[in-house]
Amino acid sequence: MLAARWNALRAWVPAPVLAMAPDLQKGVRAAIATLVPFLLVDVTQDEALAWTALGGWLGTLADPGGTRRARVQLVVAFGALGALGIALTEPIAGIAELAAATLGVTCFGAALLGALGAPGATLGTLLAIVVAIATARPSASPLRDAAFFAAGAAQALLLSTVVWPIGTHVPLRRAVARVQDALAAYADALRDAGLAGTPDGDAWWSTIARTHRRACRAAIEDARAVALALRARRAGTMAIGSGLRALLGTAEQELVLLVTLGEEIEAAPLDARGPLASALARAAETNRAIAFSIARGLAPDVPRPASTAGRLDELLHDVIEIASTIDRPREGADPDLGALPGGRGVRATLLAFRDVLSPRSIVLRHAVRVGCAATVAAFVGPIVSPDHAHWVAVTTIIVVQPYPGATWKRALERVGGSVLGSIAAVAITLATHDPRVIAALMFPLSVAAVATRPRSYRLFTFFITPVFVLLSERFPGDWHAALERAADATIGGLIGVVTAFAILPSWERERMPDVLASTLRAVTSYARATFDAWVAPHETKRPLDEARRAVAIALANAETALERLLAEPGQDVREASLPLDVVTYARRISGAMTALTSTAVDHPPPPSSVGAIADYVVTSLERIERAITAREPIPALPPAPPVDPALPEPIRARLASALRHVELLAASGT
Repeated sequence: MLAARWNALRAWVPAPVLAMAPDLQKGVRAAIATLVPFLLVDVTQDEALAWTALGGWLGTLADPGGTRRARVQLVVAFGALGALGIALTEPIAGIAELAAATLGVTCFGAALLGALGAPGATLGTLLAIVVAIATARPSASPLRDAAFFAAGAAQALLLSTVVWPIGTHVPLRRAVARVQDALAAYADALRDAGLAGTPDGDAWWSTIARTHRRACRAAIEDARAVALALRARRAGTMAIGSGLRALLGTAEQELVLLVTLGEEIEAAPLDARGPLASALARAAETNRAIAFSIARGLAPDVPRPASTAGRLDELLHDVIEIASTIDRPREGADPDLGALPGGRGVRATLLAFRDVLSPRSIVLRHAVRVGCAATVAAFVGPIVSPDHAHWVAVTTIIVVQPYPGATWKRALERVGGSVLGSIAAVAITLATHDPRVIAALMFPLSVAAVATRPRSYRLFTFFITPVFVLLSERFPGDWHAALERAADATIGGLIGVVTAFAILPSWERERMPDVLASTLRAVTSYARATFDAWVAPHETKRPLDEARRAVAIALANAETALERLLAEPGQDVREASLPLDVVTYARRISGAMTALTSTAVDHPPPPSSVGAIADYVVTSLERIERAITAREPIPALPPAPPVDPALPEPIRARLASALRHVELLAASGT
């Protein structure tokens, strides 16, 4: 009863609010980890607790989410390496030249952690920030400061993994579980009505259809809204979110099949309803088990269908496969989807670092830029801001990105947010100097900073600036510190932008042909696998699934590269026309292949005329890919073969769409 009322109440909560809930909880958790030590500084008069507060704050930002093991792995590495950095660099803080050189070398090495994926890049940036602060603040007890910093990171880890674990995808898990429950209830109702001998045309069938179809549709739309809101709050993707969205896609297909089975069992004679009722029972059992497991993060405890001859059993088999892998890391998964690749072994990690040592490596170029920029900032900081020299270096480290366009954007966001945040800090320091009152005001700002970080870096910077102004100081300063913070952020941002454009810039326009060629190779492989699967569906299902995933990843990478290209300052939009056309038509061709796969499964193997179309599509894509790789104009294609009018209309439409977009793709580069 309580669960039903809670679900009814949740239905009134907008999807964006549900998607924001985990981030708000993380914000509260971060505020606790940060502000409790901050308050203790005033109570105990122990300045080392400021390092505990900083360790708690940065330890919260270092948490990548995902599995508990991955989070522990990364935050422990951050706490240990950060403490080591403090212990080694605080003693040289008073020697300007040595401190600047040390910071530059450290930032270079930290940026190389980007070879391990997005979590490694985040870890490197946070470690560089710690060293930037340590090299600018002399201390008589570096080992003690290091221990207090490690304690702060440890308390952040305990809060996130033991005391208050928060699942980012919990709202989506619950929404998808409600979808599976609704499908199970629909299947049960159809089965019960069929076995009860409800005659064809009885009003009860209409009642079932009206009630359960509406419930299933409402649950699917609610889950879709939550998925979109959650996805909009985060850059990149994770295996858990992808799996849940995949389940949402299979739910759409299953609803169509249940509607079809409902019509069949209603029209079937009473003595012929047994097999249909059994299929509906399997659907109900499977959906209910998956709903239970998804909501709790468990593997579904349900046997796979003994046969996948029927469409429903085949779909249920796929649903179980997806649900079984949501909470299990995939072998060979992209490191960007997890944490540091400790499970990959020392050899794989060393190979990752070896690969980035190429002169053409984006990671290596970025590391050189960060190291040089940090060195310059370490020299400039004490000159323009003797009391807050590290603020210049910290801003520079954060602003410098692997790509010039991204650096320019980050600089504008960082400087703008810092200026506005400094105004807020001025208001706080003018209003009160009581650390307890300041901590009370900092609490909602800390919550807001963490909650807005996945969605808006500008808002994150605005909210974090007053927090950082106070946490990075031994004692709360006056309002002049906030003004200096704004000035230092501007200078640090300027250093970062100049460095990004002056030292080994990685222009996206130079890399774009390789990205487009890689995308077309993936589309070509997908087209080849699609036509092969039409001829031998059972033998080629796994290669087709792998090709489908590869083309999805390639298209996502191409769109990201296109966004970076358009973000580059001074970029001529006309130069982006070819990449835009290639990405657009490549996605259309892959969509036609996906539609062809789902349509052709109900039809016999294709006639020989389809072989000519398959050869034309694959050969044309290969020719276009070779031209783009060679930086040459795309050659004109021969006339496309005709589509056999004897083929079923849906298949004719898919094949015609593929041919049309291949021709448009070729025409875009002439």
